[in-house]
Formats: sequence, structure tokens, C-alpha cells
Amino acid sequence: MPDLTILKQPISSIISIGSAIGIAGLFGWMTPLAMAQQIEGITAFGDSLVDNGNVFQASGQIFPPNPLYFKGRFSNGSIWVENIAAKLKVTKTSSNFAFGGATSGTLNTIDPALPGLTTQLDRFLQTTPRIDPDRLFILWAGANDYLGDRQPNPAVTVGNLSTALQRLIDAGATQLMVPNLPDLGKSPSGVANSRKSARLTELSTVHNQLLKTSIERLSQQNPKISIISIDMQTLFGTVINNPSKFGFINVTQPCFNRSTRTVCTNPNSFLFWDELHPTAAAYQILSAHALTILQSNTQQSRSR
Repeated sequence: MPDLTILKQPISSIISIGSAIGIAGLFGWMTPLAMAQQIEGITAFGDSLVDNGNVFQASGQIFPPNPLYFKGRFSNGSIWVENIAAKLKVTKTSSNFAFGGATSGTLNTIDPALPGLTTQLDRFLQTTPRIDPDRLFILWAGANDYLGDRQPNPAVTVGNLSTALQRLIDAGATQLMVPNLPDLGKSPSGVANSRKSARLTELSTVHNQLLKTSIERLSQQNPKISIISIDMQTLFGTVINNPSKFGFINVTQPCFNRSTRTVCTNPNSFLFWDELHPTAAAYQILSAHALTILQSNTQQSRSR
């Protein structure tokens, strides 16, 4: 989903969403007061699925083009990490180091001058060698490794993610959230090419299997650390297989058609904003699900 080189075509002629859709309640959009007392801020790393405007600022507020890409987000509205921070009331104490185009290593597919995940972490730890244990760290990357076969080896990608997690743990992090990949073959970009779709599905599946094993191992090695897995593969699969239950009428095509420069009538009814990225409505579902998992994890930790 996050490969933005596809969007770096004429951007001079490039609707923000007004309100969230009500179906987010299906995943328990609740007020997690207990978590708000334990999480005093969020720090995020990753690619365009996490970037809340860093590429936009680095490009002089040119890319991705506003207003179709809402205030530098790679969507038509706020993204999931922002939704979580707002719900936990920690927006003012949260920070975001994610850049669209980031791979799990040092490469960035939009601009080589921009950082990959490893570089983002390097920069953060250089200025913050010791970490506040009451901070939640979110890492989501890997898709750009596979899109275009830039790094078609899930073992390397998951190794980079595992190293990043361990570095944060060594610096004092006690709460980490790590989503796996949705089926990249089911994105509009993947669906458009059957052979490409099958390959991306295979890479996504292997990536998620290896990531699950790696997180289990890290959890065993660091029993006092909470590493929260978010199963985006299952979540997106459920939505794609049951779109009407989530208020969607289209889960295979983008709302924003770059070829015709047109936008669908109701963005809330589309899962994807462009060929690679979810709509703001989809991010509401994603963030609601992640918050539910986060609260469940908090309650389990308290009962131990």
C-alpha cells in the first residue's frame, strides 16, 4: 500500500472527509480511561500508512498534493495513529517520525534523501537515548520492501523490524504496537494485475508468519515488555469479504481516480482512497480495532 512512486506523476492538478462513519462502533470504539493513565504519549515510525505530514513538509508542502491528500496525509483525512492519540488525549505529547516511501531499512522509495524505518530510529535514538516507559511506540513498515520487488525477502524485512523493536526495548521502551501487513495483493494496485497480485499476497503471508514468530520470540526474551500485535491481514480481509457490514460499497477500486482526476461521490463508502492507501473512513475502523486490542492488553497486564 505505501509505495508512492506511483503518485509522483503530474501533481499540479491534483476533499477532506467531514466526519467519521458510525460503523467504527463495530470494533468497540470506546473511551479507554485506564490506558490514558498509563500511556502519556505515542511515538510512531513507519511509512505512508503512519506518516502524518512529514513527506509533505519535506517537499515544501507540495507532495502529496493538498487538498485531495488531506494536509499531507496519504489519505483524505486523519490517519489511524492520530485517531488513537486523540482518543487517548495524548496528541500534544505524541511525535511522529514516519515518512511515506520508507522501507524497513534505510531506503526510501519516494526520495533517497528521505529516511527508511532504520534511519528514522537512528535519528530518534540519537536525540533520545533513554525512553519514557509510559510512552507507546508504534512501528508499521515492510510493504515498500515488497512493492516493486525492491526487497523480495521477508526474512530480511522482518529482521529489520525485529532489530528496531529490540533497539527500542534496550533504550527503555515497555509498550510497543506492531501491525502486520494487510494482503497487499488485494489493494487496487495489486488487483489490477493478477500475477502481481498473487506475488504480493504470497509475500504478505510469509511476512506475517515470520513477524508473528519474531514477536513471540522477542516477548519470551523480554517478559516484562508488552509487544502488541495488530492483525491487519485479518481485519482487512474481513472488511473486503463483508463490505456492507462496514458501510462500504466498494473495496476493490480507489475513490480518487488519478487517471481521470475525479473523486467518488461518497468517500465514506470506499475502503481505498487511491491505489494503495485506505480512506479516512477505513482508518476509523483500523484505529477502533487497534484501540480495542490495546485496551484488552492493558486489562490482561493488570490481572497478572
